[in-house]
Amino acid sequence: MCKVNLFRLINQELWVSIEFLLDKNVPQKTIDSGVSIFNKGKSIRWESIELVGERYLFIRYQSIPLNTVRRYSLPRESDIPIQKVQEYDILNHYLNKKIESIIIKYNVSINKYWRRYFPYYEQLPIDDSMRIKLAKTHALVSEIIQLSRQGNCLTKLFDAYKEVRFKHNLVLSVNSYSSFHAKINRCKEEAIEDVLPHALLGQKSNNLIFSEVWQKKTLYLYAKSNNPSKMMVYNQLNDERIRIGLKKISYSTIREFLSRPIINNQSVLKRYGVEYFNNTINPYISRYNNYLSSVWEMDGSKLPFLVKIPNTDKVVRMSFVIIIDVYSNRIIGFSLDFTENADLVLEALLMAFYKTGQIPSMFIHDKGSAFTSSKLSTIKEYTYSLGSKWKTCKAMNPKEKGKVERTIGTLKSSFFKQFDSYLGEGIKSKREHAHPSKEKLKETWKKENLNNVKDIYKILFNSVLKFNSTIPFNKKQSPNEMFKEGLKQKVKRYININEEHIALMFYNKTTIKIKQSTIQFDFENKTFKYVIPERYRLSLNGTRVIIYYNPKDTSSAYIFNANSTQKFICKVQEDYKVSVLKSDWSQKEKEFIKQRAEENKNLKIQILENLNSIEDEFYNNVDEIPSTAILPGIHDKELISTSELNDIIELNQINYSASSSDIDKEAFDINRIVINPTN
Repeated sequence: MCKVNLFRLINQELWVSIEFLLDKNVPQKTIDSGVSIFNKGKSIRWESIELVGERYLFIRYQSIPLNTVRRYSLPRESDIPIQKVQEYDILNHYLNKKIESIIIKYNVSINKYWRRYFPYYEQLPIDDSMRIKLAKTHALVSEIIQLSRQGNCLTKLFDAYKEVRFKHNLVLSVNSYSSFHAKINRCKEEAIEDVLPHALLGQKSNNLIFSEVWQKKTLYLYAKSNNPSKMMVYNQLNDERIRIGLKKISYSTIREFLSRPIINNQSVLKRYGVEYFNNTINPYISRYNNYLSSVWEMDGSKLPFLVKIPNTDKVVRMSFVIIIDVYSNRIIGFSLDFTENADLVLEALLMAFYKTGQIPSMFIHDKGSAFTSSKLSTIKEYTYSLGSKWKTCKAMNPKEKGKVERTIGTLKSSFFKQFDSYLGEGIKSKREHAHPSKEKLKETWKKENLNNVKDIYKILFNSVLKFNSTIPFNKKQSPNEMFKEGLKQKVKRYININEEHIALMFYNKTTIKIKQSTIQFDFENKTFKYVIPERYRLSLNGTRVIIYYNPKDTSSAYIFNANSTQKFICKVQEDYKVSVLKSDWSQKEKEFIKQRAEENKNLKIQILENLNSIEDEFYNNVDEIPSTAILPGIHDKELISTSELNDIIELNQINYSASSSDIDKEAFDINRIVINPTN
């Protein structure tokens, strides 16, 4: 439990000491930088206060940036024992310190930033000394407006203003709080450069000539599909005013008018189109997902790493595709290639199906060519037949697959970043710490520092593992834990699948006739050879079947009926190859030979026993027919001896085939009737 003296309640808000943050591994540099920026009035984050008699500064907890809270796993405010936090009676002290802080910000703004506002008053019929006054006053008013919008009390801003107005000889000269309040509000509603000179020069406000009619005209000119700039609107509007004999409207007035939210939002529809309007102005319907594998989202992106293409001098950023279960946010499938293509999507889907043994109620993806290719049609049709649906997102609407978009963003910003060869996020990213230094990028581009494909796959693989096992900031369980918990749900929104389903969706197929209980065919100059399991040899030998096989993994294949139903029959293993020379046999080869001989022996025994049972049954019902007339020599039931095993080997009755370490060791039921072994 945290120490009580690390916390303070000030005006019912929680403040934590720097000591507390240092204990949570927040770097001193991060704290000092944030406090410094706050004290300069450039940020509302890292609001600090120095308490009398305390060793450390205190930071308002709500002002700590969210990315810092997440990065260093700071506790939620609700998890801190508020009832034990001491109430600190420093109200007057705090307010005095606050005014002092505001005065410092005023002085910095007046002395440092007045030059940026000087050009606003160059056209006025006054000397440069008066223009400097106006520019300094402009800088002060701008700072006051900014501080008030940040939540600072206007009365305190007025108290601080009274301390600096005479020192800097400002144009804004108000003595009462009500006058100060009115003047600042007017500057908020109008342009500051339009308000300040009026009292000085005895001129009327520009607002008197910027009537409602001209405001509508301004909006009309701005809300066009060619996206005109504010300066273009300013020129077009005043060209028309001059043509009919009216005075110009200042650029600051037009700029301020077009910056108003109600005006800017109205212009979005024509400036950027319907889709942008829907995605930025109109609210979207929030959706929930309470069931495991009810929805899978798929998306691809570029990896922030450089890799050299083998046997070339070309350096690229490889593409990757991930598939997530929306309920648990677990990454269940991923793949890697030099370009985003259909095969990349197929590999990710294959992994997801194998990993989960499930097909979701709905797949969601974008309109990318990799996700809409003809290669996916077989999978889509098959999953449709099982009850699943596919949804393609609308263009420019990432919210429809927001989960996978955020997951990719997290992988890039949090997990990929941990590797030395990290290039940073995309060039459009404006997030803090999104890009490494130029020196780091230069170092990464050196030939000796480039990654190979194996390195990149390892980075992706390890990042996915870590992501799935990490508990997110606002969650109580990791994606792996959520997925495991979802398997216990009574209501299931997914379809269970097995290896046969996967074979039908992904594997190559060919129709072939089984000869000598063996399936053998060629594909791309490679011979595939599979032996039928013992229990299926009598029913399948000499028949035509459809075999589904994976050219990338020849260890096994799947046999289906050759009729229209394509009913699954059995799984077959790649045949095992042994040396021609008996003297070269390994122990494994010897065991295989022995097993194959036992299979042949058992099959013969079962055939004989079955025929004998037929004979007995026949003679029990047909006594007048002698047995020798029906099945002569059937009683000579010679069993295969050990010596016969050697004869089998010498006569090459053992089938040699392509190598495989997996031997079908499925036990045969000796009591099984072999008339129709597949039943």
